[in-house]
Amino acid sequence: MNHFKFNTASAALLLMLSALFASQAQTPVISNAQANVAKGYIAVAGANFSPTGAAPTVTVGGISSTVFSFTDTVVVEVPLTLAAASYLVTLTNSASLSTGAYVTVGAVGPQGPIGATGPAGATGPAGPQGPQGTPGATGAAGAQGPQGAPGVGAGNQSAIATLRWYTGTITYPAGPAGSGPVGIAFDGANIWVVNYYGDSVTKLLASTGATLGTYPVGGLPGYIAFDGTNIWVTNGQSNNVTKLLASTGANMGTYPAGTGPWGIAFDGTNMWVTNGDGTVNKLLAATGAIIGTYTVGSNPYAIAFDGTNIWVANQLSNNVTKLLASTGDTVGTYPVGEKPQSIAFDGTNIWVGNFGSGNVTELLAATGATVGTYPVGKYPAGVAFDGANIWVSNGGDNTVTKISPAAQ
Repeated sequence: MNHFKFNTASAALLLMLSALFASQAQTPVISNAQANVAKGYIAVAGANFSPTGAAPTVTVGGISSTVFSFTDTVVVEVPLTLAAASYLVTLTNSASLSTGAYVTVGAVGPQGPIGATGPAGATGPAGPQGPQGTPGATGAAGAQGPQGAPGVGAGNQSAIATLRWYTGTITYPAGPAGSGPVGIAFDGANIWVVNYYGDSVTKLLASTGATLGTYPVGGLPGYIAFDGTNIWVTNGQSNNVTKLLASTGANMGTYPAGTGPWGIAFDGTNMWVTNGDGTVNKLLAATGAIIGTYTVGSNPYAIAFDGTNIWVANQLSNNVTKLLASTGDTVGTYPVGEKPQSIAFDGTNIWVGNFGSGNVTELLAATGATVGTYPVGKYPAGVAFDGANIWVSNGGDNTVTKISPAAQ
C-alpha cells in the first residue's frame, strides 16, 4: 500500500496555488473604455472593479481622476489638462490589482460602415409540455375588515395620472448587448429606452416587457421625451435630435441642435434641449425648427418644465437657470450644490440632485428661493416626483432615497 507523505513543502505549494487562484479571481478586466468630452467623463466597462466593495482608483495619462460612480462600469472625470490624444487609463481595484486600456480624448472620427447582417440561426425544437398539476382546494373567504379612516389630501394630485406599486421585480432586455441603456420615457402604453452605445432606441410593451422594436437614431443618444404623439431623442455625438412616431417607430425627422445635446423636455408646444456648449435650444415640436437659442450656465445637463418656466441644471456652474418658456428670457439664476445633474418639479417646488455634494436642493418655483437642502446618498444621479414624495437615485452607493416634502 502506498502512503502519501504530506510535508512542509507540499503545504507551502498549496498555499502558493491558493493565493495565485485568488489573485486571478480578483484581477480587474477592462472590456470597453470611452470618453465623452462634452459631458466631462470617461466610462470604463469590465469586471472585478470592486471585489471588496470599495471604490477603485483610476489614472488617465498618469493623472489621478475623480471616480463619480462604480459598478461593472466605472465613470470618472476627464482631467481638464489633457489635450486631444490617446491616453492610457489605469484602473486599480480594491484588491490593489491593476489593468489598463487606451481611450481617445478629443474629436471622434466618422462612424464606419455597418457590416452585413449574418444569417439567422435555425430555431431549436420546442420541448415537451409538462403535465398540469392538480388544482388545490379553494380556501374559505376571510371576514371583511373594518373600513379605514378617510385619507388626508397631500401633494399635487393633478401631477400624476395613475400610480401602481408592484410587489415583484422583472427585468427585460432593452437593446443589443453592451449598448448601455440611459434615458427612458413612457408614452401611455409603451416604455422607450435609449441605447447609448447602440445608437438606437428600443420600444417595450409596458404591460409585458415584450420588445416591439429597436429603431436607429443618431450617435451616442442620451435622453428622451414624449410630446403626446412622438418620441424625441437627443444625439450627443451627432449634435442633433431625432423625432420618431411613437405608434410605429418611423423616423419623422432629424433636426440640428447645439454641441453635445443631452437633456430634453416638452412644454406642450415646444421641445427644449440642453447643449454642452452652454446653450438651450427651443424647437417647435410640429416641425423641429429651432425658434430660439438661449445662453445658460456651464455644461447644462438636466431640464424640467413647471407649467410656465423652463428650469436648467448647470452641472459645472453649480446653479440652475430659470427661463420664461414663452420668450426664453432669463428669469433668474439660483445657486444649488456641487455638479447638479438632475431636476424635477413637484407642483410647487423645484428639486435638484447635486451629484458632487451628495444632497438635493429644494427651490420655491415662484421665486427661486432656497427652501432647504437635504442629504441623500452618494452621487445622486436622478430625481423624480410620484405625486406625494421625491425619490432620488444614488449612483455611488446603489441606494434610493425617499423624501416627503410635507415633513421637511
